[in-house]
Amino acid sequence: PTIMLAAYPEYDSRLDFPSDAQDYELGLKCAQGLRSLAVEYNVKTGGKAFIQSSTQASFDNIQKQMTTIKTLGGKAIAEVESLSPDQGVPRGCAVYVVSADATVLLQVGDRIADIDAEIKKISTKLQKSTVAIQKQRETMTREGFEKASDVVRATEEKKLADYEAAKGNYEKTLEEFNKLKLGDA
Repeated sequence: PTIMLAAYPEYDSRLDFPSDAQDYELGLKCAQGLRSLAVEYNVKTGGKAFIQSSTQASFDNIQKQMTTIKTLGGKAIAEVESLSPDQGVPRGCAVYVVSADATVLLQVGDRIADIDAEIKKISTKLQKSTVAIQKQRETMTREGFEKASDVVRATEEKKLADYEAAKGNYEKTLEEFNKLKLGDA
């Protein structure tokens, strides 16, 4: 017997778990956000991070995956805490928007050498988010969009929600960084 003569595997729908896959994808994206922020702000060790959920369902999902998220987040992150939708953002955090469901925050206030440069960088990201929202709204209001399939409409609405979440979080980051700037003055 040889593997070369084995029958090609057949699809088995019993092995599909779309909601579990979607939940796990959120955890993976949170870990990616942790790594991205650590690199962006040159955090090599001792990073303290938070994951802010926007809904109770995403909070519950993230809570179940905290060990995995921390492990996949990398060695630069020493501590990760999950924040419920009603908890506020800790002071001095940089933001990585995962989706409309979750945002990753990394405490970087004490690590920023040039707060003005960081404010300028976040302002640029805010402007790009604003443009993306405008373009997405234009796409969704074009003639014929109402005839698009439910899947296409849902996908486009999700994109808009993600862009709006990004904009809101960049505004929060700017607010936090401006507080840091005022605190330094």
